[in-house]
Amino acid sequence: MRYHPSRTSAQVAILAVVLLSSVGTASSAVIEPLDRQDQATIIDGICTALDTTYVYPKTATETCSFLRDNLAADSYKELTDLAAFCGRLTEDLRSVSNDRHLGVRPAPPLVDSGDEVSSEEEQLARELEDLRRTNFCFERVEVLPENVGYIKLNCFPPAEFGGATVTAAMKFVGNVDGLIFDLRENRGGQSSSIQLISSYLFDDPIHLNNFYVRERDETEQYWTQAHIDGQRMSDVPVWVLTSRRTFSAGEGFAYQLKHLDRATVIGERTAGGAHPTRDHAVEDAGVVMRLPYGRAVNPITGTNWEGVGVEPHIQVPLEQALGRARIEAISTLLENAESDSDRWRLEWVRDGLEIEQHSVVLSAGELAEFVGTYGPRNITLGEGVLRYHRADGPVRYLVPMGDDRFLFSAMDYFRVRFERDADGRVNRIVGQYDDGRTDGFDRSP
Repeated sequence: MRYHPSRTSAQVAILAVVLLSSVGTASSAVIEPLDRQDQATIIDGICTALDTTYVYPKTATETCSFLRDNLAADSYKELTDLAAFCGRLTEDLRSVSNDRHLGVRPAPPLVDSGDEVSSEEEQLARELEDLRRTNFCFERVEVLPENVGYIKLNCFPPAEFGGATVTAAMKFVGNVDGLIFDLRENRGGQSSSIQLISSYLFDDPIHLNNFYVRERDETEQYWTQAHIDGQRMSDVPVWVLTSRRTFSAGEGFAYQLKHLDRATVIGERTAGGAHPTRDHAVEDAGVVMRLPYGRAVNPITGTNWEGVGVEPHIQVPLEQALGRARIEAISTLLENAESDSDRWRLEWVRDGLEIEQHSVVLSAGELAEFVGTYGPRNITLGEGVLRYHRADGPVRYLVPMGDDRFLFSAMDYFRVRFERDADGRVNRIVGQYDDGRTDGFDRSP
């Protein structure tokens, strides 16, 4: 997904038509295997685009010198396959620029339907259908037991096409007490949906970002929207999950909310790609460049996350980020809990999550202290695991939580706590239910 400013749907369609038309022309110009002249043509086309468009002119000059020096030294001599040559060029482009958006790939062929215009429209339709089949990148939207909304978003779709899905998702979580955006698999997209989503998180118009465009020597501003369909959630705390795979627009969303003090970022440092890009077909060369044409300029920091990524507030491995965010959210909600039942419910969920984050390990000798019969409840030990069963009920496995408490591996609504006598001997079991009820039985002699 490319990170670039929003466009109208008409502009998107026009861009697709122009791009696909030029790609079709370029594809017919190269016949494999490549020779040195083919390679020179491709490099010349890349350098022309870099010299006129790439965001940093000095870097463009240095990069082109590197490519041409490699060509002169016959470094590409063995790369007669177009895909392999493009792969090597991409490595070389990034080795100089350290720009992970910059790259080159073979141009895809157009579908030959006998009507050039209809084939281009069909290509655009297929791309939109791919977005629709992935629900415009909304993988999961749900309300967690602690009344915290969870949105797993794997890209930021064009708002002109995915706006209805964005609106539906934000309406669905409109009554939550906290909100988590999971961007650990988000590879980018368009700023138009960042604007739309962010608009639900603020009451007043907020300046989100700027884009400096080299070709025009102009800076474009991007703000939240004045009007949205649904209620605003300006007082709802927000957490954003990131990973080393979070890229481009995914990073932009995290970066903007972080520096607006609107969200807590949890997870790993992101990949580090901040430049808006567009596809550029290299004329008569059979390749397409992903070409950064500008740079993001945050209105608060005056810079961006290019090459450095977004540093999270709380750094944890990506697989622990959701659990940690839920624990942080519950801790925040507990500060404002108005009743004992609310506090019990939140603490119940938090305790289970903390075990997932930090497991408790007991030795066989420590586990043996709990073995016994407690009224209808029987605790046995086998293969290093405590087993719980009552009467003819199923056998369940106890997972230690610390402080003589245990939860069940496949039952969320019930846990047990053991009590000890003055000598430290386990003498009672107390059943705890997620609604606050308890019952207890003494240990049989």
